[in-house]
Amino acid sequence: MFYLQKIISHGFIALKPEKISELSLEAYGVLSMMVNDPQCDFITLQELCELSPKDSKSTLKSILEELVNKNWVFETVDNKFMVNKEKMIMNMTYVGATINRG
Repeated sequence: MFYLQKIISHGFIALKPEKISELSLEAYGVLSMMVNDPQCDFITLQELCELSPKDSKSTLKSILEELVNKNWVFETVDNKFMVNKEKMIMNMTYVGATINRG
């Protein structure tokens, strides 16, 4: 017989403290958004602009270029941006609590 537990997790993924200085504050913010919100990963610049309307297209383009140049994000041949999952696993950590509800 198998028992399944409900697991509720409240938290987010963040850069390890020693890695924070590698990125500008703006790039860190966009990377955090891409990592923690599934609709923000594998996204075009235009889609990112729609999700972040207060930032100009040129600002977001510059931020994405920084993330690509530092190997945090890949740009696909169809101009979509996706988080480098390998680098994310090696350089980021989960911050939060997990609650088991049986």
